[in-house]
Amino acid sequence: QNEEKQNRVDELIIANKELVFQNQEKQKRADELIIANKELVFQNEEKQNRADELVIATEKAEKSENYLKEAQSIAYLGIYELDIASGKWVSSEILDKIFGIDTDYDKSVEGWESIIHPEWKKNMEDYLFQEVFGNRTKFHKEYKIIRKNDGAERWVLGIGNLELNADDQPITMIGTIQDITERKSIEKALKRSENVLNEAQKIS
Repeated sequence: QNEEKQNRVDELIIANKELVFQNQEKQKRADELIIANKELVFQNEEKQNRADELVIATEKAEKSENYLKEAQSIAYLGIYELDIASGKWVSSEILDKIFGIDTDYDKSVEGWESIIHPEWKKNMEDYLFQEVFGNRTKFHKEYKIIRKNDGAERWVLGIGNLELNADDQPITMIGTIQDITERKSIEKALKRSENVLNEAQKIS
């Protein structure tokens, strides 16, 4: 009987140890699950932070773009990029308004030439191909155009910088075109006033 009691005690001790071991294993698994859950929460927080940063960056970019468009609109300043090999150019919305064209317009060198006032066309063709492309110089010229949508005569200031390849050949030209009609009108009025003043001084 004593041996049986001892055996049962030993079995109980072993069972208790096994139960303790199982409980310890369960606790370890629970701790691992807690750690994994914390890691998952941390990763989700990181993803949310990155998403929030992306939203903020997008909003800033949109604001910057809006500010740029507003500044271009106020200055009546359009932007273009010409691919010299193909003769095709892309333009900003403001430049399209300056030229009086829409998105379907033929934005080629020939299309640009057709916008130029007839009195200026030959001069501007020679300037672009011989002076700018030929001598690798900056485009900087005031010239007259006929706005396409209403046939109005307008003055513009064109500026462009060439980008050259490894062989020193021009590949692109990026620049701006500004409507300077009002400025030219003011200059003309001032010149007229100056002439009238000079004539009055001669008479007196």
